[in-house]
Amino acid sequence: MRFSGLSLFFLSALIGSKVMAEPWAAGGGYFQSVDSERFSSRRISAEAMNNYQHLDHRTGLRYIDHQFSQYDWRRSGQQLRLVARDIDRKTIDGWNAELGWLQQANHDLLTVDASYRHTFAAGIGNVC
Repeated sequence: MRFSGLSLFFLSALIGSKVMAEPWAAGGGYFQSVDSERFSSRRISAEAMNNYQHLDHRTGLRYIDHQFSQYDWRRSGQQLRLVARDIDRKTIDGWNAELGWLQQANHDLLTVDASYRHTFAAGIGNVC
């Protein structure tokens, strides 16, 4: 696992910063699927959010271990992501961003995913 030292550095920096003064959360996830052509995909993730107000207002790090296989073919990869989200629960206005670094089969890939939403009209009014 090539990320082990880098992951520990970032997680220790995250925990060593203002984590104890801020609301924070930690968790993980698991996903697995197999299709009719015997392609198997498995992901295990762990995350630490150093600024956690609620599900739609959070900032932190997520580590994901990917495993893919089909018959005799196998690939694995590791990904580290900075995740941040700030969405108003009443209007659903706000933003979501993820910046990641994926390592798989001696390849490095920088990933960016972001979205922004803003309501321009107050509403549609009464609908009959």
